Amino acid sequence: MRIFFAAASIAIAAVASSAAATSCDGFTDVDSANTTYCSAVTYLKDTGITLGCTGTTYCPNDDVTRLQMALFLQRMANNAVFKQGGNAFGATAVLGTNDNYAVTFLANGSRVMAYQPNANSPNLIGGFSGNAADNSDFGQTIGGGGLAGTDCYNAVDQMYEKPCANTTTGGNFATISGGFANTASGSGASVGGGESNSATQLATVSGGVGNLATGLTSVVGGGSANTSSGVNSSVLGGAGNMASGDYSAVPGGSYNMAAGTHSFAAGTNAHANNVGCFVWADDSSGSGFDCNTNNAFYARAAGGFNLYSNSSAATGVQLAAGSGSWTSLSDRAAKAHISTVDPQAILASVVAMPVSTWNYNAQDAAIRHIGPMAQDFYAAFGLGETDKGISTVDAQGVALAAIQGLNEKLDDQLQKKDARIAALEHAVTRMQARMDALTQ
Repeated sequence: MRIFFAAASIAIAAVASSAAATSCDGFTDVDSANTTYCSAVTYLKDTGITLGCTGTTYCPNDDVTRLQMALFLQRMANNAVFKQGGNAFGATAVLGTNDNYAVTFLANGSRVMAYQPNANSPNLIGGFSGNAADNSDFGQTIGGGGLAGTDCYNAVDQMYEKPCANTTTGGNFATISGGFANTASGSGASVGGGESNSATQLATVSGGVGNLATGLTSVVGGGSANTSSGVNSSVLGGAGNMASGDYSAVPGGSYNMAAGTHSFAAGTNAHANNVGCFVWADDSSGSGFDCNTNNAFYARAAGGFNLYSNSSAATGVQLAAGSGSWTSLSDRAAKAHISTVDPQAILASVVAMPVSTWNYNAQDAAIRHIGPMAQDFYAAFGLGETDKGISTVDAQGVALAAIQGLNEKLDDQLQKKDARIAALEHAVTRMQARMDALTQ
């Protein structure tokens, strides 16, 4: 209303321009050189409140009747202001200020949204009136949430002494989407929601309770009391987990620690302490399960390990609970095309196959092993998937068949020897009988 009356008063008071004057917005009787009058007339025309007497005349000195005033007011109410129920402006609606002061929206007397201007990018603060963004930074966003009070949980010192409002500070483009008692401190820090979560520069906490993401570009997905402090480290969830090594990861579980660079810890109480450690710990013990060797794989499963090599989990190996050796699937029902072997031929091939002691190239020369070369084994028996390795099933099968062959060979030799002994005994008996006959 005040805008309209000011513009209308100025426009009605405009003096008709001289013939030499430049027209204002197409009106030849308003001088564009008089910027005060011309801008007011242009405003009334652009908003559709009054279009002038004709297409080229504004009639600035004519009287305004009460009927014309009613029409002007109706046009203003319909098209020039925001009204209850909405508007149809016919163009993009603009609401705001032209100075360097914030725009604040109230509901029931309390602030629910504030827009702080900044030449680079404004700060947006929604939700509880105590939510705050650092005025010295720009591009910060608090979507909502927040509570009154100063007794919320502080994940840093683990005390209930933190303000319950949401706060962005210490960096540009920090964001808190909602929740309460959350803090995003540092450029690009982000907290999705939850309670008492904190994120620093370029780090993210998606939600949960009492989580900290303090490493550069680190992430905590959720859960409670989790900390991701290494560069590019991540804790996806769970409780009491920590990823302090750079590029380390904890997918969930509880009280796991990934302290080594590029380490991984999962389950419960798994501790990946060294570079490249991969640790998985079951729930069979309340004590920590530590990996203290670089680039090692550690796993604890008190109920045993089962590894399958097909989609139906019908074939594979098992390390039984408490066992120290693998059991390979050897069920008759899992086998096909069963053929008998010639133990003697197997034995002959074993005898002919070179067996050496050696060390692996990847191990120290002092660490010795004994056995055939895979190429020789494959050439002798044609077993397995490749000539670069020897399956334990095949090695054991060859050994058993060779033992059978050796047993057959020994049996044959013993049978021949027994027959020879029997013949000799028979000859001795005959000779003894003759000697006995001669002495009589």
